[in-house]
Amino acid sequence: MLSFRRPVISILVIGLSLTPLICGGAEVDLSKPDSHEKLAEQVGYSQTTQFKETIEKYNEYLEKNPDDAVAATERCLFASYFYSSDDFFIEESEPTLESSEAYLERFENNPVVELYLLDRAFGDDLIDKGNELLLNKDISWSDPQIAEIHLTLATQFNYKENLDKAGEHALKSLEKNATTAAQLTAGRFYQSKGNKEKGVSVLLLEYPGELPYQKSQRMTLLSDFGATSEALELLRELSLGESEIINSLQSAMILAEADEIEEARSSFTKAKENNWNKVKVAREYFLFEKDKGTAEEARQAYTELRDLGLGNDPFLYRRFQLFSKFPGLSWDFRDALGLLSLLGLLLGASLLPLLFLIPLHYWGLLRQRAGKPGFRLTPFWNLRRAWGISALLIVNSIAMSYYFSYDIIFEGFFDDYVQEESAMPEEGLAEMVLVSDLILLIGVGLIAGLKRSSESFQAEEWSVARCIGMAVLWMIPLRMVAGIMEAIYTEPATAFLEVSITIQSLQAVLNEYGPLALFMTLAVITPIVEEITFRGVLLTSFTNHIPFWAANILQAVLFTVMHEAYEFFPFLFAFGIVTGLIRRRSGSLLSCIFLHSINNGLVAWGMIATR
Repeated sequence: MLSFRRPVISILVIGLSLTPLICGGAEVDLSKPDSHEKLAEQVGYSQTTQFKETIEKYNEYLEKNPDDAVAATERCLFASYFYSSDDFFIEESEPTLESSEAYLERFENNPVVELYLLDRAFGDDLIDKGNELLLNKDISWSDPQIAEIHLTLATQFNYKENLDKAGEHALKSLEKNATTAAQLTAGRFYQSKGNKEKGVSVLLLEYPGELPYQKSQRMTLLSDFGATSEALELLRELSLGESEIINSLQSAMILAEADEIEEARSSFTKAKENNWNKVKVAREYFLFEKDKGTAEEARQAYTELRDLGLGNDPFLYRRFQLFSKFPGLSWDFRDALGLLSLLGLLLGASLLPLLFLIPLHYWGLLRQRAGKPGFRLTPFWNLRRAWGISALLIVNSIAMSYYFSYDIIFEGFFDDYVQEESAMPEEGLAEMVLVSDLILLIGVGLIAGLKRSSESFQAEEWSVARCIGMAVLWMIPLRMVAGIMEAIYTEPATAFLEVSITIQSLQAVLNEYGPLALFMTLAVITPIVEEITFRGVLLTSFTNHIPFWAANILQAVLFTVMHEAYEFFPFLFAFGIVTGLIRRRSGSLLSCIFLHSINNGLVAWGMIATR
């Protein structure tokens, strides 16, 4: 309802600003140096005069029709435009807007007034007011008005990057009064969920009043969903209209997906000439030639990408893509530099644990000279193995990111558009989790020693039954902490884990491979790997050099940092401390693994139950 007001007001404002030039005013000598200032004063004066006259007309009308809520709201909208405009600001608009909005207080529970007030709210206040309006049974809402409330809420949640809530309100808006704006928000919601079927179903419909830029957005979303023929049809429609709406790179990518090779090349040529993001164009052009072109065309496209700077493909990911498609292409000196960069990255990452292990080593030597030997849980696990297992965790994380999500993780450091526009598909996330778990399970077992690892599972001080009982007992206070974190951050039962990539990855495993795979990775493999790593190798090696309490805190901090869920530090840190204490009291890792498995099993169950 409000969408057509601003263009109308803009036309009115332009007309008002031209009034002194058309209708006259004090004559100005255009040859004088200050003529532009006097003309500007006349324009401003005339604009203010016209503003006052228009407001006076509203006032006179409302004196005769005091209960006309639409006119009262329109007066507010007129004043608010000049109050919030950078180009046409008028000082008198502020007190006028205040008095006009105060007049609205007489219209209690009027839907037109309430929609205006909702539109004037911001952030959380807007969300609270919108929810209150939806629950207010004293207002006689029409379906289009309810749809407008939901759309306003969807827009706000979209701004706050809460796509779940944005999608929920967009779908409700579509039910009450289908509009293109709600359609696009719903499409982005299904895109975030990876739900191609529903996303395409929503986006295929065309609603009355769709603007060219909205059609272009719908085309892009359909292309992202892989609905190439539908996106191509919209591209053809746009090509017949306003050509400036069409982004040449966007057009090239859709044409490439539709195997319109020559048209795609032509669009890429235009994109290279006109697009402001040369790197993005060169990257997409390389991928196009790699998949659709000859070896020489692909090599030339790769050269163009590298010519834009060393930051483009610094670690040879694109070069390896080229090698996998055309292994016969020669390598040059610049490729060798990229290979050295990749090796340097992995070497540097493997040496990072030394930043805290070397100080620990020398601190331990000082303690020994002072006659304060460490508390040895086992002599086999030492700082060398702590370095090996820490390096494995870091290098594995980098390797998985490099192989499965290079576009998002690595290129995001050099080009911001990657982080904003890219999203890893669920299939890739799920595969990354399973491959990473397998590598860590084998690697941790080899570094820690299969024999020593199996020995650490044997209950020394506690029986197996007591290990299980203590795990269940300690689970109660830990889950209470998790519940507090869940209440604070209003996330599901998995709140204490990382809310972003970790949860997305586990959800992907559930969606792609089912509940059994989720239980195996979350409640079996993860507890074994993490307990051997943190409460086994790291805690043991640390206690050889520093007091147990300090070693326990250090491993708990590292455990928390590894999960990257800093907003849930209290739970993760408490979990690390408790399992470290259990490790010392029980003399084995068995109770720690039981506790970890129960906890992660509850998380898995919560994810399955809310699926």
